[in-house]
Amino acid sequence: ISNGIIMKRHDKKAKNCINDSLNKSLVELNAFAWKSRIPTKEELEEDRLVREIYTLSQKKLNSYSEYDVYLAISQEYGLDYVLPLAIELLENNLLIDCVFYEGDLLYAVLSINKEYWQTNKESYNQIRTIIMSESNRVKFEEADTPRKLKRLYEAWISYN
Repeated sequence: ISNGIIMKRHDKKAKNCINDSLNKSLVELNAFAWKSRIPTKEELEEDRLVREIYTLSQKKLNSYSEYDVYLAISQEYGLDYVLPLAIELLENNLLIDCVFYEGDLLYAVLSINKEYWQTNKESYNQIRTIIMSESNRVKFEEADTPRKLKRLYEAWISYN
């Protein structure tokens, strides 16, 4: 994932921070902690999702795939660092299909807990701008998206 769009939104000092962040993993950025307890070796071996999250936490942000961004967002890990990557992807393609269906990343982003959005107004406004653009609204209306995404999208559109 390039950081071109992200770079346009920040001053020189912030650009250096972003570049530094992209060259680090969530663990190196102190942006990752297991939500309950650290999994055992057996759990890491037996549970695919736990193993993927562990691997993701060790991976440099600049090597994240679209799926990696989706996984981190859907599990709400490292949002301060991964959400800008998701925003870039959504700006380029609102209904990007990262793994399951057209618009799955959008669904993951719109599903982020309300407390996060309340304390991260700039990111919230960026997402609102993306989904409220006329071209994206038309694109969304014409797409065959799952009902759960349609409901969530409409809730965001109608929220003032």
